[in-house]
Amino acid sequence: MRDQAEGLRRLVNVRAVRCVGVLGPRDLDLDLVADALADAWQQRGRSVLVVELRPTSAAGRAGAPGVARAMPAAQDDLSGWLAALPSADVVLGLLDPMERAWPCLGFDEFVMVASGRPDHLTRAYAQLKTLSATSGRSSCHVLFSRTAESAALLPMQNIQQTARRFLGCVPEALGCMPDDAILHQSAQQGLSAVEAHPRAPAVRAIRLAVERLDSMAPRTTDWSAWLQRLTRAAGQAGRAPA
Repeated sequence: MRDQAEGLRRLVNVRAVRCVGVLGPRDLDLDLVADALADAWQQRGRSVLVVELRPTSAAGRAGAPGVARAMPAAQDDLSGWLAALPSADVVLGLLDPMERAWPCLGFDEFVMVASGRPDHLTRAYAQLKTLSATSGRSSCHVLFSRTAESAALLPMQNIQQTARRFLGCVPEALGCMPDDAILHQSAQQGLSAVEAHPRAPAVRAIRLAVERLDSMAPRTTDWSAWLQRLTRAAGQAGRAPA
């Protein structure tokens, strides 16, 4: 009975939540980027939940210290998994619309992680196109990783021009993270890179990206509405996460 009562309390939770999807090529370490974004938001006084919603992702990876991290434990119990999630001010969802489209319907804002490499740009645009076809939300912010600011200008222009021509949107630049091993090193040591290395180039870029996102008008929903929306999207897709 206590478990059922707790589940009901979670489902009627009216706490405001900001839902941000994070997507991009897998080999750009999206999980580390999401954890760093979460950590930077946490330093600004927000509670953050990172949710793994991509298929074929490794389970059990520890998140940044103090940041909740979750992924479905079973294929047939999405509702139970969602009901057990700890509520937060910000939810960061790791997404891949080309491999699993329905979770994108649960998010209102998107951060595309890209780089100047041609294959990464191709993958980023393909995901943006799929996102547009799935949810009608084709606009997102682009965060370049392992890329110097000068090297990101032309690729960013290419993404904007292509998206404007074929998708009717203009993605916004969110900044550039230089090639910096500090995120990997901090994760291996169980440390918060944002707290332990505030002057590291990658950390400064992450903090600036979060400041820019906070300076924009965020879209929020209430926690129970987000749970219901994600459950409904999974039901419409006719499958649960792997």
